[in-house]
Amino acid sequence: MSRPTANADYRQLLLAICDSMGARADGDLLAAPPEDLPPELTHLTQMWLRTLEAATFESDRIHDLIVPIVVVQSEDGAILSVNRAALRLFQYDNAGQLVYENIRRLVFPPEDIFNLTKETETKEVHGRRKDGSYFHLEIELLASSNSTERIVALRDVTARKAMEVAMDEARQAAIRTAKLQAHFLANMSHEIRTPVNGILGMASLLMDTELSDEQRQHLGAIQTSGNTLLTLINDILDLSKIESGKMELDLQPSDVREAVKEVMTLMAPRADDQGNALRADYAPQLPSAFKADGLRLKQVLTNLVGNAVKFTCNGHVTLHVRYTAGEGPRGTLEIRVEDTGIGIPQHKLQAIFDKFTQAESSTSRRFGGTGLGLAITMQVVKLMEGTLEVTSTEGQGSTFTVRLPLEPTVIESLKNDSESASAPKVDLSRLQVLVAEDNPINQVITRRTLEKLGITVTLVDNGADAHMATKAHTFDLVLMDCMMPGTDGYEGTRRIREDEQTANQPRMPIIALTAKAMKGDRDNCLRAGMDDYLTKPFTAAALRGVLERWCGEQRPTTTEGSQ
Repeated sequence: MSRPTANADYRQLLLAICDSMGARADGDLLAAPPEDLPPELTHLTQMWLRTLEAATFESDRIHDLIVPIVVVQSEDGAILSVNRAALRLFQYDNAGQLVYENIRRLVFPPEDIFNLTKETETKEVHGRRKDGSYFHLEIELLASSNSTERIVALRDVTARKAMEVAMDEARQAAIRTAKLQAHFLANMSHEIRTPVNGILGMASLLMDTELSDEQRQHLGAIQTSGNTLLTLINDILDLSKIESGKMELDLQPSDVREAVKEVMTLMAPRADDQGNALRADYAPQLPSAFKADGLRLKQVLTNLVGNAVKFTCNGHVTLHVRYTAGEGPRGTLEIRVEDTGIGIPQHKLQAIFDKFTQAESSTSRRFGGTGLGLAITMQVVKLMEGTLEVTSTEGQGSTFTVRLPLEPTVIESLKNDSESASAPKVDLSRLQVLVAEDNPINQVITRRTLEKLGITVTLVDNGADAHMATKAHTFDLVLMDCMMPGTDGYEGTRRIREDEQTANQPRMPIIALTAKAMKGDRDNCLRAGMDDYLTKPFTAAALRGVLERWCGEQRPTTTEGSQ
């Protein structure tokens, strides 16, 4: 056989072998080798067959996986193989449309596939479908050979990304709603407290005048209604602080016996009106004081005892106070309030701690109230790391039990009782006070309250006029409203402080006298340069206390504010 004929025979033979041994795109097994192969090629083709069968078996395993898989050439990014799941993911009909195309046809940016390592776990990229549309894709390296290929798993995370976006939008909406709620409550607090200050202030001034018994009775009803409205406002503000996580505890040595005494004194008139016996029962070993937030502790006592008194007629209300020492510095203070009132149905026991909820709809009509007291009490107790439980029998009475983990302590007094009792009050009669207030009624109340103390009063109705008044005259103290038209109290205070620094003058006390009582309002006043904080409605005693504190011989440098 001549060389050309031999070359043609071998060429035809090799083509026949390739055709018969080639893997088919539809995934069938390899075809059998030709039976008429020369003996010298039989061993070679059998080895080739076993190798291709093993490779085809592994390829079929990958091909049938439900996870989209792409095999990429490491050097130039050519797509070597894709399985059925990957074809469905990118919406291609068969592998022939992708094999030997560059990976950038499917993944953007394509470089991220080559930056993948086992340590990076996954990367988020964009996938590109056959129609050119993009979607969110997560890629993970399954295996790699630096010199040959990288096997990459793919996941469509479009739904997850959409959920993340929706959750973020919901979170932002919740934040905006919380800010709007806080802003609304702050404005409502200011707007409601201002007229309440006028009602209670004018009632207090009237009480000091000549009145008939009937007039005094009517005036007492006005004061009671005003105080009830103020309690409701404070409850709503407390609830807002708790729900926004802005209520903080001020842990100071607190006398529990004194707190109980004040609450019992406060509740005694109503208990008498309803024919109730009001009693307090202390354990003999009760410590004199605890490290606690005295204001919040008194709030819990007031709400529980007040609730018991309200729902009890011609019975008794007893407040038991016990303490059990613990292994560490803190033990358990137990406060138990028992009453013989109307009781609570068993199926309503937990609902009474919900906001704006009472045991029965008729209860609010008969006894009044908003259903906020117990809800706030529960939240305050939780804030103090305690528990609140209730047991009740309808028609026989209820028992509320609070357990608080508290540490006993002592209250150190700088003066003994005799010294405190004999200490003279500060003489305020020669003081000159500037009052910046835009509300005409509050102007009258503040001016007359101060004048009864012998104080000379100058009135202005905005921060700019307050600033100019201090430039023209020296005052012992300034009472500054915060919300005034034009220049508000914050800006007026800043201008006064700037003048003092420029002229190296002594610091004049500026006290915020404001209806803004939300969390952070006091801090805003202090940052503006004010020295103390008194909320409206204020009492004559509270106002006098501020004046004595700041106009006495030993003036404080800072204060926690007055509320």
